[in-house]
Amino acid sequence: MDRKAVILSVLVGVICIGVGVIIGYFTHPTSSTPQWVDGAESYFRDVNENDIQQFIDVVDADNIRNELQELSLEPHMATSPRDVYLAEQIRNRWLDWLDDAYLTPYDIMHGLLNEDAAKPNSLTIVNPSNNVVYTAKMTETVYNEIMQNSDGIVPYFNAFGPPGDVKGKLVFANFGSDEDYQALSDAGVDVNGTIVLVKYGGGVGRGGKATVGAKYGVKGALVYSDPESWVVEGEQGYPEDSSLPGTGVQRGSALGDYGDPSTPGYPSTKYAYRVPEDQIELFPPIPLQPINYNDAKYFLDRMGGVDAPNSFTTDLDVTSLKAGPGFASPDQDNDVRLIANNRYEILESNNVIGIIRGSEEPDKYVMYGNHRDSWVYGAVDPGSGTACMMEMTRRFGEMLNQDWRPRRSIVFGSWGSEEFGLLGSTEWAEDNIQMLTQRALSYINVDIAVFANDSFFARASPLLAPVLYEAAQKVKDFNGGTAYKNWQDNFPNEDSTAPVVGRLYTSSDYAPFYQMFGVTSADLSYRGNSKEDPRYNISPYPTYHTAYDTFDYVDRFVDPGFLAHRTVTQIAGASMMILSDSLIIPFSVNYLSAYVQSQIDATQKAFGAQLTNAGIELDLLQQAGTEFTQVSAELENYIANDLDRTSISAINAVNDRLIAVEKSFIEPNGLPGAPNLRHVSGSPGSLDDSSGSFPGLQDALFEINTATDQAAR
Repeated sequence: MDRKAVILSVLVGVICIGVGVIIGYFTHPTSSTPQWVDGAESYFRDVNENDIQQFIDVVDADNIRNELQELSLEPHMATSPRDVYLAEQIRNRWLDWLDDAYLTPYDIMHGLLNEDAAKPNSLTIVNPSNNVVYTAKMTETVYNEIMQNSDGIVPYFNAFGPPGDVKGKLVFANFGSDEDYQALSDAGVDVNGTIVLVKYGGGVGRGGKATVGAKYGVKGALVYSDPESWVVEGEQGYPEDSSLPGTGVQRGSALGDYGDPSTPGYPSTKYAYRVPEDQIELFPPIPLQPINYNDAKYFLDRMGGVDAPNSFTTDLDVTSLKAGPGFASPDQDNDVRLIANNRYEILESNNVIGIIRGSEEPDKYVMYGNHRDSWVYGAVDPGSGTACMMEMTRRFGEMLNQDWRPRRSIVFGSWGSEEFGLLGSTEWAEDNIQMLTQRALSYINVDIAVFANDSFFARASPLLAPVLYEAAQKVKDFNGGTAYKNWQDNFPNEDSTAPVVGRLYTSSDYAPFYQMFGVTSADLSYRGNSKEDPRYNISPYPTYHTAYDTFDYVDRFVDPGFLAHRTVTQIAGASMMILSDSLIIPFSVNYLSAYVQSQIDATQKAFGAQLTNAGIELDLLQQAGTEFTQVSAELENYIANDLDRTSISAINAVNDRLIAVEKSFIEPNGLPGAPNLRHVSGSPGSLDDSSGSFPGLQDALFEINTATDQAAR
């Protein structure tokens, strides 16, 4: 059986499992409430709207501002002394507010700069005698009045970039995509043995800049943020305004997948077996170094060789954009030299776990989290989300003292080492597989709580959409009306009948919970509407992962007054209360079945003819989708009209199946070539994500359709 047929068979099987999970409630034995429960009316209580309103009313913007000021006071890269201090502080405060809190340390591989300060990474232009004629900057210009404790600023680097000392002619390769290298080849540029200068973005990730380049013989890659994507027209750059200044550099992980690369699939405990370093295949194959756009301009001003292809662009003030290879006269004999003294090391990284124990169903868990580590000051990423989480836990703690307690347990996570590749959350998830796969209802992530202050926005599993809608309808938006109305006005769905709920990818700590273990998840934030304001065409925001992501930046430009932070906290907290306190878990299987049916329709539209020509029909997939839609509607009708809400067995039967629905879409071995992407409906495509079809199928067909040997496909 060929690959296409195998993937279709898996899809049909998974959807049929979902059908079976839902049908199971019809055959589950029901009985009257046992005698021992008589008088225990509290078991059958439902979510209290007054409790939710009380929480919404007490969330305080000034508290969130104060939290963020403390969190972003110093640089706190993962495992640094400041990161350890913040972990202990969060634990201690949660011990005061919640039922319990503790650290969960893991010994995790990190990709780091050389620990010897005398061996920094360097980027130079050298003449034929190997004398240095130009040295690029390796850290931002510091403004002491707004960048305190600047000694902790880590120099520019990409985590997990390999060590190396490479020298060669420079080539400008645009975004460094396959299409860009083809354009260079068409222009007569041989990139073999060169070092490339490429822009962030263009659909090629950090590590991909090196991986793609290595296929064409490139020796090293320099990556920069071009003003075309990171500077608002007419702005000068922070601290004068909100745009990226010339010395700002985006750090970040270049790891090929998330989680500790030395312990794939299992937690990084002290006794864990580790893949030998030289056998790990997730590291970029060639040295990789981020640089600032001032230095990029210096290089481009001196480029020689051929004119850059028409598709290559820059907003740098360059007289004539050349692709190289090498510099123009009188520098034509000079080379670029990159020395990367990076290293890999196992370091202890701490998660902080906080617990509120449920009253009626303490063994069922509603989860909430964000990472704690940052590349430098991290005021937006991740400080904004952690500041919101601290205000939420403070207010929940006050409500616990006033006799509020949710029916299900709430677990809070302050994750370590996210910036290096979702390391802390992934290792914790792998260490708690049984709980997550059997007893975890949901996970809500608030990482960058506020990108800008136009509107609330959510990415989520379709099952959670009604919960988020309900919570947003309860919150008054500072822009006027409800947060739901503002969300719908700024980000409507296709027919403008409701706010759009975006898809989940792998960009933050929800990924291991949702993509690996099928825990129904959401990622919440406040954003800018780029259709209304060109400032918000910058993604994710101008000072992302730079030393200029400061408290001052947030206070003056992102969210003056912290009202957007307050709104996100209110919606997130209301959502947690709805999920943890509702008698019946408020998931909508109708929303999920509609999404799955849209994927089936997209499959037919995009690939139906090709599959039919290959002798593969979609009849069974269509039938499975129809059955899933039918039983989903029957279940929701049963819950609304026929469920006996005085029967513990009937309530538990429905809730257990609602928890299991998302998990039935998990393929334990992962999608082809992507072991950490296991959700056959909700995962993103690794190679192609444009059709709206199922990720594994569209990736397989992309590989087939772009294969060099078309006869063998």
